Amino acid sequence: MLPEKLLGLGADLTGITLLSVVGMSDDANVILATGQYASSSGTAPAMFHIRLSDGDADGDGIPDDWEINGVPYVDADGNEQRYILPGANPQRKDIYVEMDMGPVGMPPQAIAKVVQAFANAPVDNPDGSIGITLHVLVDEVNLPFGTVSSTTLSFPFDFPSHRDAHFGTPEERLPSPIDPTVIARLEAKAKVFRYCIVYGDINFVDPGSPWNGVSNDIPGNFMALYGNSAFLAPGSFRENDAWAGVFMHELGHLLGLRHGGGDDFHGKPNYVSVMNYALSKPKPWSKKFWRLDYSREQLATLDENMLNQSVGINSTKYRAYSMPFGRGPENNRSYGLVRLFGKPTDFTGDGNRFGVVAQDLTFIGPGAGVAGVASPTPGDTLHGHNDWANIKYLPPPLGNLRDITAVQGCPNEQTFAFLTENVPEPCDADLDGDGVVDIKDLMEVIAHMGAVGDPGDPGDVNLDGVVDFDDLAEVLSQFGQPCP
Repeated sequence: MLPEKLLGLGADLTGITLLSVVGMSDDANVILATGQYASSSGTAPAMFHIRLSDGDADGDGIPDDWEINGVPYVDADGNEQRYILPGANPQRKDIYVEMDMGPVGMPPQAIAKVVQAFANAPVDNPDGSIGITLHVLVDEVNLPFGTVSSTTLSFPFDFPSHRDAHFGTPEERLPSPIDPTVIARLEAKAKVFRYCIVYGDINFVDPGSPWNGVSNDIPGNFMALYGNSAFLAPGSFRENDAWAGVFMHELGHLLGLRHGGGDDFHGKPNYVSVMNYALSKPKPWSKKFWRLDYSREQLATLDENMLNQSVGINSTKYRAYSMPFGRGPENNRSYGLVRLFGKPTDFTGDGNRFGVVAQDLTFIGPGAGVAGVASPTPGDTLHGHNDWANIKYLPPPLGNLRDITAVQGCPNEQTFAFLTENVPEPCDADLDGDGVVDIKDLMEVIAHMGAVGDPGDPGDVNLDGVVDFDDLAEVLSQFGQPCP
């Protein structure tokens, strides 16, 4: 059998002589040809696979050739092999994650929620479909990781050795992890697959950083989730949504997203995404409008020196959302809420909802437990961000697993508790944003009675997308009450 060689576009053909074409791939992107190449012992015959196109029709970073024929690699005998990507479709975007689990596993219902969130993504495909196919391949479970220790960056200290031992299925690691063919096969897989380990318990070197999950970089190749958090425990508030939020948040980092979308500002009220700590998981105050999603809309930029209270923050897609922000004197900060429907908002906490004011919206105070919001940073310019339009589909080249110098963490339990305890309940019955539930709000419900649309449309108090007597009842139950 002739040794097989791969030639791509722009390949160096020095020492290579092509003799005859003997075949072509079904997609006409690869030609099979016989020829000769220069070796250390002279000229030797070979079979050449010549890739004519590096096309990527669906724009997911995976060449069409890889999606159809597999990721190429050379085995120990010098022959080209292919790592087949399960379920790949060159006409629809694909993202791949391999997941291994320790004693505490991520519930399958939570994984399914994230897969569905990607399927619902507002992303066009050449085949006419909408969305992204997220392939989460759960491999080994109940691995005996036990309690692991963290590095000073709050990353599992043993992660590199665990990754070396478990990346790839047991079958893909045969006959031996040190076999040259196995190494080449897993290197091919790592060009497309990101990797996740779900740990049970972990001892943090820094007690102030008990993250629910961490990723190695932005964009990155691998992440770790920690199942010991009280916010992920069975019976916790919307447990599956919490798990799904942590997973999608850390995956977002690997896809190139930051805590502010395109920047590192925490808690921007004009950034609606699971990457925003305020929305990384559902909480009692956000339970009516929270969705497992990355941002679909870049909201208008906010200049903290010139905030127009008369118009607040307006959105076409997130009118049901009430986003928290910081306000009040420096020694007594509190949370306010801004409904994203372009109505008057009191950004300072002085009771006035009109005029142009200055406010440090992302300054909350030290109790929040989040870097960047504990101290004043007045005068920032806060940009919105469309996450789905800016994700990085293909993982970056895999670096040294033992040289992890950049880590992004998901919110810790202190942050979740602080948000739960300090963010007020939204005043959804105040439909005109004037700070009180009154006859004007009642008339808006009556004027739109029977309307069916998106949650948060005019008159929709309970955010179910329908204006009916339930909305009328909510206004009446809160009638005359001031709003926070």
